Amino acid sequence: MLYLHVHPSDRRYNMHSFHYRDGHLYCEDVDLTRVATEFGTPTYVYSAGTILDHYTRLDAALAPLDHLICYAVKANSNRAILNLLVGAGAGFDIVSGGELFRLIAAGGDPAKCTFAGTISIAIASDSRSNPHVPQIMTMLMSRLAIGSM
Repeated sequence: MLYLHVHPSDRRYNMHSFHYRDGHLYCEDVDLTRVATEFGTPTYVYSAGTILDHYTRLDAALAPLDHLICYAVKANSNRAILNLLVGAGAGFDIVSGGELFRLIAAGGDPAKCTFAGTISIAIASDSRSNPHVPQIMTMLMSRLAIGSM
């Protein structure tokens, strides 16, 4: 594992779009004091620029290889973030039918997904009560990652 300690004042390594300006914290060009006043706290704020920057850096580093970067939907299933990554060409790692449908709602392609092995067991055990099981099972056929049996 590589750890890099960088002093916050070293702008060469500024890898995100959160910064202070005139005593106020900003995300990109949005004053977060205004966001907190308008929406209350806690409020979750994400930087599309930072997410895309990190994705494109990793994608560029892997460019010599045939690759698909798969975002773990369980890390954050916010549809706006999923849609942003869909637009960037990402694949997705999902572990449930709910994550699959959330991804589809965000414009994702099930053919660009990997699935944890437990999803098929959970879906099969719920097949009598879940009308979406045939559709999920069809989508699962494209890729299935089995972690343990």
